[in-house]
Amino acid sequence: MRIFSTSVLLSGAILLSAPVFAKDPLRTIADHARMVQSQAQEINLGLKKKTLSEDALKSKLMMTSESIEKLKGAVAQIEASRSDLNALGRDWQLLKDKVQLLAIFHERKSELAGDFNRNRSMIRAHADGIAKRAAMLQETVSRLEKTWAAQTASASSGVSE
Repeated sequence: MRIFSTSVLLSGAILLSAPVFAKDPLRTIADHARMVQSQAQEINLGLKKKTLSEDALKSKLMMTSESIEKLKGAVAQIEASRSDLNALGRDWQLLKDKVQLLAIFHERKSELAGDFNRNRSMIRAHADGIAKRAAMLQETVSRLEKTWAAQTASASSGVSE
């Protein structure tokens, strides 16, 4: 029952955040990072309670892989559409690095899934690491949004004068 209610809550959170994807590219990154975090937490919890089968793990890894690809695509979209990313400072580079780290961790976790029973604890540790890094990515996005908003406000006030 608990797993069902957790899944329903996570599904609801994902559905509620879906319309946000089209609005703001940084929000898109934060939403995908939130999905990666929740998927990694589900894997971690399922492995901890030994309720996650090998097939279910592979399915969840595929969903996580899709979310990470969407993250990478959102970063590429921002880079293609904005030329002033260097003005965002160190946080933009941190964001890109964290997305890359998520991809590397996920790739390693997928490799470990080949021998599910033997590597269960390592897969769980990697899922925990992915969840923590996805949370840190969300914090970086939050800082970038503030910087981005301040730059946009100062640029628009400079244009109107």
